[in-house]
Amino acid sequence: MIKKPKNPTERLLKATITGSLKGVRAAIDAGAAVNTMDEDWGTPLFIACRGNHPRIVRFLLSCPGINITKGFMSNWPQGVAGCVMPCSSQFNTTPLYAAMEAGNLSIARMLLKHPDKGKYLQPNRNWISTIRGTFNYLFEPVRFEVLLDAAACNPGLLQITIATAIKEAISRYQVAPELANLLRRKNKSIQKLVRNAIAEHIGMLVRHNEPDVLKYTLDNVDYFCEIKELLPDIQSALQIAQQRNRRECMRLLDEAIFRLKP
Repeated sequence: MIKKPKNPTERLLKATITGSLKGVRAAIDAGAAVNTMDEDWGTPLFIACRGNHPRIVRFLLSCPGINITKGFMSNWPQGVAGCVMPCSSQFNTTPLYAAMEAGNLSIARMLLKHPDKGKYLQPNRNWISTIRGTFNYLFEPVRFEVLLDAAACNPGLLQITIATAIKEAISRYQVAPELANLLRRKNKSIQKLVRNAIAEHIGMLVRHNEPDVLKYTLDNVDYFCEIKELLPDIQSALQIAQQRNRRECMRLLDEAIFRLKP
C-alpha cells in the first residue's frame, strides 16, 4: 500500500512525480517548500525536468525564490574537463542536466530563458557535466545545439563547450561525424575554435598516453578541419611525446607529419 503524503512538501514531491500540476499548485499554496530536495528524487524542478512535465516546470519557474540550479545530490563520479574524477563530496546534478540528458529540449530552453539563466552559463563543472549529458545514450545533434546556441554570447564558455563536445565525440568514435556536420554549419569563428580544440585534444592524448584514441583522432580529424592546418600542433605534440617517451604516440605523430610534409 502506498503511504499517503503527510505534509505539503511530501504532497509536492508526489504530485511532481505523477505529473499533476493541480497537485503541485495545491501543495505550494499549502506551504510546501519549492526548493525542497528528496534524497531519492531531487528537487521538484529536477523531477519535472527529467520526467518531461513542461507545465509543471513553467509553473515552478514562476514561483518566487525558485532555485533553477538546485537538482539532485549525487556521489557518482563526474566528468571534469574530459576526465572522470571521483568525488569526495556530493555533486549537484542540475535540472538543466536532467532535461538535456532526457532529451526534453523545450524544458531545457525554458531554463535557459529564465532570468537566472546566468547561473547556468558559467564555465564550471556543472556546465561541462551538462554537455557530457547530451552525449549519453543516443547522441542527437539537436540536443547539443541547444547548449551551443546558449553559449554563443560568451566566448570563453563557447570555447569550453566546443572543446568538451569534441572530446566526447572522439572518445565515442561514431559520434564524431554527426558533431562535425553540426559544427560545419556554424560560422567561421566556430571553425577556429574547433581547430584549436582539436589541437589541444591531440596534446592531451599524448600527455595521457592514449595512442588508440590518438590514432582515431588523426585518422578522422578531417571531419572537423583540414589536418594540414594542424601540422605545427602535431609537431608540438611530437615534442611532448619525445620528452615523455610516449613511443607509440611518437610513431603515430611521425607518420602523420611524414604524410603532411611536402
